[in-house]
Formats: sequence, structure tokens, C-alpha cells
Amino acid sequence: MYQNHHSDEEHRLSQKDILEILENEYSMKCPDLAEHLRSIADNMRDLYAPFSSGHYYCKEMGGSRSIKAVLPAFFPKDPELDYTKLGLIQNGSNAMEAFASLHEKPPDEALRIRAALLAYCKLDTLALVKITERLRELAV
Repeated sequence: MYQNHHSDEEHRLSQKDILEILENEYSMKCPDLAEHLRSIADNMRDLYAPFSSGHYYCKEMGGSRSIKAVLPAFFPKDPELDYTKLGLIQNGSNAMEAFASLHEKPPDEALRIRAALLAYCKLDTLALVKITERLRELAV
């Protein structure tokens, strides 16, 4: 499991937080999944670490280590990896706000927001995969 922890995203859960939730909440409710859930938490990797530790930096990142800076630095001409091309939701704060208010919206607007959330999450996931692949290439 990969995450990109950035200190500006105050609502981000740490690996310790996730492990605690998995152990305290889900392991008791689903004891048959306890070992698997622990394995997931134990195998979490924070993609912010290579950048925050200084193991990798390039000027195209503009002094930032966030996924929104790293992605275009690694893949500058890839339109599939461009957050600015997303419509309604282009960052994590917008996504959290939209998700939190989704239940208050009329059905047609909720569908539009849900589609935007899915597009944002899809790009975030793809970004983590692509950054991981590029870091592996650089490590060889």
C-alpha cells in the first residue's frame, strides 16, 4: 500500500494510525482478516520519504516534495498525469470537502461530484504507481 504523506495535508493518517484502526476496529469485527490487515499496514510505504529525506530532488520540483510537484517533474509531457485537467476536484482538500458534503447534495449533483471524486482518486492512484516505477528505475 502506498501513500504520499505531505505535512500540509493535516488530515492524512500515518502508518501508525492506520495500523491502530485496523487492529482496534476491523480485526475485532473480522478476526479472520486480522493477519491480512496487519500485513497491509506493515507493508505501507510512504512515497514522500525519498523526497523529504533529500535522497531525490530535481529543480523541476520547484522546492516542493508534494505529489503535485513530483509527478510533473518526472512526467512533464504526459497529459494523462495532469491534475489541472481534472474538472471539479484537483486536490486532496477539495476531495475531502466534496466527499464530506456528498450526502447533502441533490442526486444529480451527487453523481457529478462522485464522478469527479473517482477521477481524482484514479489519478492519485496512477500517480503513486508511476512515481514508484520511476523511483525503481532510478535505483537501478
